[in-house]
Amino acid sequence: SESFAVEHLIPVLSKIDWNERVADASSPFDRNLSIRTTHAICTRLGHKSGADLFLSAAAKLSLIDGVTRFSRNQLHHEAKSAREIYKRSTHGNNASAYIRSLGDSGRLVVVEDDMYGLSGTARADLEVRLFEASSEAKAESSMQAVA
Repeated sequence: SESFAVEHLIPVLSKIDWNERVADASSPFDRNLSIRTTHAICTRLGHKSGADLFLSAAAKLSLIDGVTRFSRNQLHHEAKSAREIYKRSTHGNNASAYIRSLGDSGRLVVVEDDMYGLSGTARADLEVRLFEASSEAKAESSMQAVA
């Protein structure tokens, strides 16, 4: 009820540090990066193909959102969120081919019927590439601030 929320919930919520860094204890990858969208991930990784867009979408779901498995529709929806990159005529019509390509290359794995996840190798590679890209960007902005 409203009185419960006012009396109990609001005091608890006011004590939460909403800027707290979120890290996965099982992974050295720190999710508190400036890279939080599929578009930003795709740009950082230097996408060259539709498969790269869908890999970036998988990275966003897995590394940023913490989703361990996702459906084809979730992956496609996330790819669409990169509005400046996603083109319906190209990426929409070839989504199945891109996802199949990522599976064939070992970057996506089928974890159960019609559910996918990043392979361990792809996850580790993306963590390193995104972390390096993030570190380089931070160093670059620090150097510009000094200049």
